[in-house]
Amino acid sequence: NYRLDNLSSQVNESLNLNSNKTSESLGELKKHLSKIDEAQKNIYEISNDITSLQNILSNKQARGAYGEVQLNDIISNILPPTTYSFQHMLSNGTKPDCILKLPNPPGMIAVDAKFPLENFQNLKNSNTEDQKNKAIRLFASDVLTHIKSIKEKYIIPGETAESAIMFIPSESVYSEIYT
Repeated sequence: NYRLDNLSSQVNESLNLNSNKTSESLGELKKHLSKIDEAQKNIYEISNDITSLQNILSNKQARGAYGEVQLNDIISNILPPTTYSFQHMLSNGTKPDCILKLPNPPGMIAVDAKFPLENFQNLKNSNTEDQKNKAIRLFASDVLTHIKSIKEKYIIPGETAESAIMFIPSESVYSEIYT
């Protein structure tokens, strides 16, 4: 009888110990699951932000506004207010995104934010060599079109400098142009 009570006591003690360990493990598991839930919420929010940015960048006008905001932030944080102007009307009726007011020469330099994105994305998404070569040609053509447009609109003899700046508000697009 003593041995049975002793064995029963040991079994109860072992069960209590295992129950406590299981409770601790479940508590730790619950903490980890709550951290995972929090991380998933953060990932969901980031995913929504990325989708929102993709929606902005897919619309040319919104993409232009995005570039203008970035240009505005950079210029206004670096230069004194007397050395630049945003949306300055030129004599030909055009408004570059920014004019840098420098002494002559060079004088006023027009800055326009451009974002040649569609064919850049096609280039990044190309799967074959033919697709890639076609996308490179189209992307280069887009960049040249923007350069010509800036030249025609914003280089005005006697009013602006002999050159203008194409601001590209995307490091990956800039990198592709540079290489």
